[in-house]
Amino acid sequence: MSAPTLYEKLIRSPQALTWKDVFSGWREKHTQKDADYAMIAGTTLDTTQTEMGMLQKWQRPWLFYKVFLVGLSAFAVLLAAIFAIIAIQGNCHNACLNLLLFVLPPFVVPVALMVFFWEMNAPRNISLTELIGYFFTGGVLSILVSLLVFPYIPGYIYWAPLAEEPGKLIISMFFIHRLYRKKSRVFGMNGLTIGAAVGAGFAAFESAQYAYDAYLGGVQALTTDVALVAVNMIFTLELITPVLVNIILRGLFAVCGHVLYCAPYSCIAALYTKDGNPFAALGNVDFWAVFLVSGVVHAVWNSPYGGLLVKLPIATVVLWLSCRYGVRKSFAQISAGVTTAGQSTASVTALRIQGVAGVHAGIAFALTKPEILIGSDPGCNLSYPVSTPGISPKHCKLIAQQGQLYLADTGSLSGTYLNGRKLRPGTGHPLKKGDSFTLGGNDQVFMVV
Repeated sequence: MSAPTLYEKLIRSPQALTWKDVFSGWREKHTQKDADYAMIAGTTLDTTQTEMGMLQKWQRPWLFYKVFLVGLSAFAVLLAAIFAIIAIQGNCHNACLNLLLFVLPPFVVPVALMVFFWEMNAPRNISLTELIGYFFTGGVLSILVSLLVFPYIPGYIYWAPLAEEPGKLIISMFFIHRLYRKKSRVFGMNGLTIGAAVGAGFAAFESAQYAYDAYLGGVQALTTDVALVAVNMIFTLELITPVLVNIILRGLFAVCGHVLYCAPYSCIAALYTKDGNPFAALGNVDFWAVFLVSGVVHAVWNSPYGGLLVKLPIATVVLWLSCRYGVRKSFAQISAGVTTAGQSTASVTALRIQGVAGVHAGIAFALTKPEILIGSDPGCNLSYPVSTPGISPKHCKLIAQQGQLYLADTGSLSGTYLNGRKLRPGTGHPLKKGDSFTLGGNDQVFMVV
């Protein structure tokens, strides 16, 4: 038996999803059409509504890698320009270039991680414009809320999570509530995306501040005329070195930083949102377990105990496992919608169909409409992944008339077979309990129950 496809795994056993399943496609070659498809998520051009359509149309994240490469390339060009000016003039006092060094590089890794989690959003109901809004607005607001809390906590740096994590959580919940009001429902993946965006904004602005602090520290070590050098934004080799070291380390640490702190518990908050109220999650043990994991890892990271070479791999593994937990529960939430729809009791006929083999094996579907279209087109009522062998975009359909169920091939390329007999396209054939029909070859089989 061949290994299950990603689509089959998402429907049947989302709790077994691994990061290998998710990351396995990031180096594949993608076309401009793939990029265009990613960009229309959350807009009126993307019409995915059903849970089955969400699972079918979801693609493994890959755009985040391109964003990372573009950001890295921009950083390299910027750095080369500054070094060239320093080599020619002895220093670089171009305020525009120097300011960009504090702003652009700290954004690269957090933004790439944010795009990754946005691509994970299988419901595809958050647009790129909304994502950017969450990033800037959420980053600023979460920092402001944290600053309001800081005066009431101990001054030790490892107590910072007591201010920063609640700050990010409050803003994430605010955005989750707004999304619910706009879309009428939210999914765990929505919280994952929103949390990642808020965390990315927090991380980027904080890293920019740290980069500037490193610059001021270098200025103080070299001259007593701090104001003159700092205000004029002058870079020399001695002054740019601590800034670059800070930027590189912060970029490396971002893989277990604020994006990974905030995304998991925002995901769980969205999962347990009731009637648009994400604060309902506060009564759930799942939420507190995930939230405490982020807080404890954050506190340990900030503590003076243990070296970075020890804390970096441990924090990275723990936080990504926490994210995976939320991702699995989120896909289970969506796949449960597929099963629930399939087991609906509002049927127009007493007969149901059950998948026996193939993508939909083990799933029962009630006939909730007079006509059910089956195929690989996302608009079909019972859909298949586009790449499923032997399945045409609009392969066949089930028709319920006066309590009787009929099967009709709609001109599929590889045919529809009823009890082993190939059907003539365009003709309805009555079905009874115990009948089996096959789409294409022998891989996609249903039984009437």
